Amino acid sequence: MDSAVLVPEGRSIPTKEFLPNSLTGYLHPDYAASLAEFGELVRLPRSGGYLLRRRIPGTDLFDAIGTYPYLTCVSWHQLADDLDELETREPDLVSVTAAPDPFGDFRPDELRRAFPDLCNPYKQHYVADLTLADEEIVAAHHMRKLPKVYRSLSVEVVDEPVKYLSTWLELFEHPIRRFSLTGIRAFSARAFQFQLSIPGVLLWLVKHNGEPVAAALTMLHNNAAHAHLLAATPLGRKLGASYALYHANIQGLRRYVRWIDWGAVPGNSDSETGLKKFKSGWATGTQPAYLCGRICNRAHYERLARETGTTSSEFFPCYRSATGI
Repeated sequence: MDSAVLVPEGRSIPTKEFLPNSLTGYLHPDYAASLAEFGELVRLPRSGGYLLRRRIPGTDLFDAIGTYPYLTCVSWHQLADDLDELETREPDLVSVTAAPDPFGDFRPDELRRAFPDLCNPYKQHYVADLTLADEEIVAAHHMRKLPKVYRSLSVEVVDEPVKYLSTWLELFEHPIRRFSLTGIRAFSARAFQFQLSIPGVLLWLVKHNGEPVAAALTMLHNNAAHAHLLAATPLGRKLGASYALYHANIQGLRRYVRWIDWGAVPGNSDSETGLKKFKSGWATGTQPAYLCGRICNRAHYERLARETGTTSSEFFPCYRSATGI
C-alpha cells in the first residue's frame, strides 16, 4: 500500500517504498540497458559499473564513455582493476571517459588510479541536506512564491511510472526542442521505456486544471536522490511548475534519502545565471562532480590526435574535440 507525505496546503503525494541499499535508480542494470542504442554495453564485473563502447568515426578503433549522466559503481575501489583488465583485453580501445556519480563512495586517490590521465573537479552540483528544516533549505524568495504556485498547480508522484510513458514523452519534447537536445542527451522512447520501469525511479506529475503541464524524473540510490530530468510546457514554465517540482521533491523524499542532487548549471562556467540562482535557492551547499579520462592505448591516441590536428586541445579525448561527442 502506498504511503503518503504532506505537502503545502494539505495536499497528499503518494510515494513508493524505497530500499536504500538495493540496486535502484542509476545503479540498476536496466538503467545501463536503457542506453544500449548509444553504444555497446560493457559491464565492469568487479565494480558493478557499465561503459558504452563506441566506434571512433573513420577508424576500426573504439573508445568508451561511462553511462550518462553518471558512471555509478557498487564497489568503487575495484574500478581501477576493471579498467586495467579492460585495457589489456581490448587493444583497440583507445580511451575511456566518465563523469562519476557525485555521491559515489570513492576516495580521490582511487579515482585517480582508475583515471590517471584526467581526474579533475569539473562542476559544482547544488545539493540539499534533507535533515534540515524547509526554512534552512529553501531561499526566502522561493518560499514566498510557493503559495501562488500551488493555487494553480497540483503535484503527484504517480504509481507505475511506465504507464505514463506517452505523457512523459509528450512533455519531454518541449526541452528537446527548446535546448536542441540530440543523441544520448535526448534519450529515446526505448530508453524511457526502460527507465520508467526501474526500481527507485519516481515520476512527479504537475497538473493545471487536471492537465499535465510538467513532470520530473528522480533517480534514487544509496542515500541520494538525483534530479534526472525535468520537462515543462510553456504554460507550465509560466505558472512556476519547477518551483512545485523542487518543493515536492524536498517534501516527499525525506523519509528515503538524506541528499538531493539538483545537478549543476550548463556550460563551463558557474557564473551568476538565472538557473544558478534558482538551483542554489533549493540547496544547502554544493558537491563536486569530476570529469575523468583514461588513455588505454597511447600509440593510437597520439596518432588520432595528430591525424585530427587536435594535439593541443584540452578536450578529452582530444580527437573528438571537433564533434564534442
